[in-house]
Amino acid sequence: MRNFILYDAPLRAMQDNPSLINDAIAQRSALKGFALDRAAVPSEIESIYVLNAAGDMTLNFFAPIPWQTSYATSDYFLVQRQNPVRGLYFSEPFKSRQTGSTEIALSRRLNHADGSFAGVAVVTVDLSSFDAIFAGLKTGRLSHMNLFRDDGLLLATYPDRRRPVGVAIDATPNFTHMQRGRIGSFIAPAALDGVRRLYSFRHIGDLPLIFTTAHSVDDIFGDWTRRAFILGGVVALFAGLGVAMAWWLRRELRRVHALNRLLGLHALSDPLTQLPNGACFDAQLAAEVKAAGDRDQPLTLMMIDVDFLKAYNARYGYRAGDAALIRLAEHCRTAADSGDIKHIVARSSRDRFVILLRHISIRPAGLLADELRQQFAFERIAHQGSHFGVLTISIGIATLSDEMDPQGRALVDACDDALSQAKHAGHNQVHVHRGQLPPRALEAQYATSRAAGA
Repeated sequence: MRNFILYDAPLRAMQDNPSLINDAIAQRSALKGFALDRAAVPSEIESIYVLNAAGDMTLNFFAPIPWQTSYATSDYFLVQRQNPVRGLYFSEPFKSRQTGSTEIALSRRLNHADGSFAGVAVVTVDLSSFDAIFAGLKTGRLSHMNLFRDDGLLLATYPDRRRPVGVAIDATPNFTHMQRGRIGSFIAPAALDGVRRLYSFRHIGDLPLIFTTAHSVDDIFGDWTRRAFILGGVVALFAGLGVAMAWWLRRELRRVHALNRLLGLHALSDPLTQLPNGACFDAQLAAEVKAAGDRDQPLTLMMIDVDFLKAYNARYGYRAGDAALIRLAEHCRTAADSGDIKHIVARSSRDRFVILLRHISIRPAGLLADELRQQFAFERIAHQGSHFGVLTISIGIATLSDEMDPQGRALVDACDDALSQAKHAGHNQVHVHRGQLPPRALEAQYATSRAAGA
């Protein structure tokens, strides 16, 4: 189900860069009649639109003007309005007002600069597209597949239609077992008809989704030949699903790149990690420096660099290096979202990430940086080219001061200097830019960082 990650890409971009929405509205108003090229969008996506804080549609990428309807009572609007940290939300299935098809909505909350609710970015997906995926996977008699939300809401099922989509199943022992584990198999009677089945399940990445298959035990143990065939089929089913998703991913990635070009996201988003890129960060930095100065609030920059990445790529290959960068991006995103304030995180270059911490002074930033360094080290990504034996990161920290320029370049230079000092100290270090703390406090902070990295 990697497609959902691709569907989430425009939502993340609009959430991280609200100016994109304003630019799209202005462009659409100026062009009068412009509509996004439907051929560049995956066929499963029915609509991409933006709702304001009242639940009214203000931007529709598939039509020249927004549909004149209110979505204030939709579950995805209410959830995002009430929960500032909900993140990506999968709605209950619903009938489309325009096409009549059964769809689900993927949504993310939009905020004003002060953190207050600004609206919701929405992508809707036609659930009938899952029939095409499931139909290509071979199942035996009395066998079926389901896609659940992790709270038990059924999103898709094939070929058994006795339980309709959009209905939450009871807390049965079978589903409770699936909620507690990430992946597994077990034999148990089905709650729906009592037939003993072999259940196989897995949670889809970090998404709130569970994919399940259920095969009749009678099918599996009917005779030796049939048993061997179907048991192999259970294993092959997930392998086939992975191959199918990989093929879909490659196809849809091309379409998403085309969509990004039309939306203007290609200039602002890193395609590997889905984080804002260096250009986007530079555009936001000046505004954040000005806001911090106007409000007399601290602003701290954290610069994260992967140690010995060139040697790691040479030894293990660029695909392994990309996988490590994706894991680091997730840790950076988690660190940026760890408090009540949403901080800015970006991938500024090939092996470097930045986190701009709003309202955070140098001392708590140092603690957060050291925790991030240790969390990445705990991944235990083997690296024989490092004297630590695993892939590590070094971090530099600097805080905005009155004498720094209003564009923020001095802050970046100070943080880069601190990062160089961390590297010079032996890598896998956190270093604070000199001048941000009194000398004695700076020495204590630096000694603590070195001891933790040893």
